Amino acid sequence: MEPHATRAYWKDGGVIVHCSSQLLKSAQKAVAATLQIPPDKVRIVSRYIGGGFGGKLPIYGDVMLSAMASRQLKRPVKTALTRQQMFHFTTHRSETRQRVRLGAAADGRLTAIAHESWSHSARFDNFYEAASQQTRSLYAAPNRMTAHRTVKLDLPISDSTRAPGEAVGMLALESAMDELAEKLKMDPIALRIRNEPAMDPEKNIPCSTRQLVRCMQEGAERFG
Repeated sequence: MEPHATRAYWKDGGVIVHCSSQLLKSAQKAVAATLQIPPDKVRIVSRYIGGGFGGKLPIYGDVMLSAMASRQLKRPVKTALTRQQMFHFTTHRSETRQRVRLGAAADGRLTAIAHESWSHSARFDNFYEAASQQTRSLYAAPNRMTAHRTVKLDLPISDSTRAPGEAVGMLALESAMDELAEKLKMDPIALRIRNEPAMDPEKNIPCSTRQLVRCMQEGAERFG
């Protein structure tokens, strides 16, 4: 995974920033606000990300330090974080506590899904890990309840790290599906296929592409 690094230099009253950013427009606005210059005087260049997975959605101190130092020194400045610095200079994933409840008939058809998630956030921030977001659309249960709650703690800000919140949420949901299959004495793949929705359960529209059943069947065949 590429560490965070930035090269910045000033030209014609504006700053040009080379960095790894997943959201160029928000990076431009953030740099402009910090440096107190118009957004059109900020150019963000991100040719290659080199591994973002949510960890490069916001911009961090390397971008701002490079831009400010370059303005002060009147020469290009490069800032590169070490692997160790990334753990306290950028962001980290929130701890989550999750509760998943499933209701199903004897044939395995889901009748209800409830997925609640608690994640911590810095006191001055409002970030929450969207751990239950995908649960509303993944399986064809007629009754669905999801909730995200934050716990304010005296910790640095947290954000998506190595994957968005669905990653940790899927672990909890799919573990619960495996436990349900065991209780029903069903094959876990068969249970999931039985609850594959024909339409998006949340939006009631067909999916443009959805090959999940095919993937599960092929994976099961390869695993034997």
